[in-house]
Amino acid sequence: MDRIIDNELGKLPAIPRTQKLACIAVLLVLAWPVSVWMHTSWYALHLHADSTYPESAVVHNAMLAVQDGHLYRSWHEEPFTPAPYGPLYYALLASIAKIGSLDHIQLLIAGRILTFAAFLGTLLLIYRLSHRLDLSPLHAYIAVAFFAALQEVVPWNATVRPDFIALFFSLVGFMICTKDSASNRDLMLGGVCFAVSLMFKQSFLVAPAVVFMMLLTQRRTKSLFAFAVPVFGIIGFCLIAPWLHGDAVFSNLLTTGQGVIDLQNSFSSLFDSLVYPGIHLPIIVCTFVGVIGWKKQRNLKILSDYLLLVWFLGVLIWIRILGSNINVFLEAWVVSAVFAGIGLRYMVEKNRVLAPVLIVCAILVSSLHPVHGLQQLYIQKMNEMPGLSGIEDLVSHYRILTDDSYLEALSASPIMLEPCGNNQMEQSGVWDPKPVIDLVHGKRFDMVILSVEGRFIRRYRYMPFFSVSILKALNTDYVLKCHIPKSPGVSSLAVWLPRYMHEDPVLMDALYSRGCK
Repeated sequence: MDRIIDNELGKLPAIPRTQKLACIAVLLVLAWPVSVWMHTSWYALHLHADSTYPESAVVHNAMLAVQDGHLYRSWHEEPFTPAPYGPLYYALLASIAKIGSLDHIQLLIAGRILTFAAFLGTLLLIYRLSHRLDLSPLHAYIAVAFFAALQEVVPWNATVRPDFIALFFSLVGFMICTKDSASNRDLMLGGVCFAVSLMFKQSFLVAPAVVFMMLLTQRRTKSLFAFAVPVFGIIGFCLIAPWLHGDAVFSNLLTTGQGVIDLQNSFSSLFDSLVYPGIHLPIIVCTFVGVIGWKKQRNLKILSDYLLLVWFLGVLIWIRILGSNINVFLEAWVVSAVFAGIGLRYMVEKNRVLAPVLIVCAILVSSLHPVHGLQQLYIQKMNEMPGLSGIEDLVSHYRILTDDSYLEALSASPIMLEPCGNNQMEQSGVWDPKPVIDLVHGKRFDMVILSVEGRFIRRYRYMPFFSVSILKALNTDYVLKCHIPKSPGVSSLAVWLPRYMHEDPVLMDALYSRGCK
């Protein structure tokens, strides 16, 4: 295989010395954000807390599957926690936990390692896809570096989420199905990859849709059939098998589409997420040049359709689902990184000095800007992932209610591990919080622990994690006792205890020993 790749690379035209030096300069500058984000990923890999919210909810659902064999359960009953991802992901995590006899923390780390391996595989696929478009190895490395330098990659490449695994299989399927002279057997194999991707996370629809439209417009009926059979066959089996087992499959998979819509909030946060952070703007410019300035070869036409549709879907999900995060753009940034490599090559060929100088300056300015620069983003990410070792051993002895899914998962009786999602479903009228409110009024929780950022309880895109109805019940039957430092200067944990009840001296001593004041 390596010999074949070397032979293929040897057919590519040599890069003039000036252009090569310019590309090396861009690559060296990109090494700075890449190294920063990889350091953040290393921190996230072995973190004893959630690297992304609500990572522990995913792990807890998998651990429940180990206990009773059910991948999905009704989120109208305890633990009131939806399982929104595909059955293959929960089945994989449950199998890893069962085979390795892993506890919650060990499965967190194992799942993160699996995600990081998929991230590395994605980088390899970006390189191979760039090479397929006749980019030199140097330009292909730049495309890889463009993606790895994005702030979106962390901590999503080191979290127990299916995004990168689904992305990897989707890209494999796309490359198999779009290669020159793809046979029906190739299309079947690509269909298997797409089905696996969708059964890890159902939002990775664009790549199979692009391949489907390609075959449809080419009127390749037999090929279309060969492609569709494994896709629908595997998806059907993965959904029907747990449904026949009594699992609430479809109600869980549809939870992500049942949130509230806030157009003003969505568009303002979308602009902030796509334009300001890190090196987004240089990549967007290079991508735009790559789209309009390069020759329209077959694979590039398919890839341009992929780019357009995947960005459309990402923006649609961001607007439609208030709880969505920047991970919805991971697939879009992969395709953009390939086009950015093409765009950089085009600009350097047109102007060997000025273009790379401008790109290098743009990357440096984006990385060092005092307000929106890389350092601020790095500090923000590290502050969002503080360790909780001072309190995690305490909560296992008590029944708690908290917006921190890691602490909730370690507690004596975990419930409601994704309160922000429950809040959205409550506002949409599809979830009734009365069972949780009854538990609050009955003072069934030994502690309520809420994250406080500045002067306000934790919010995401202006929405509090707990709904107003639950917060009102907490304010009635619980009283704020003290705060425990979480991320100094950024956030703390507010501890609430049942109102009008005798304090547990053992609990109070344990809280005070952990800095509660």
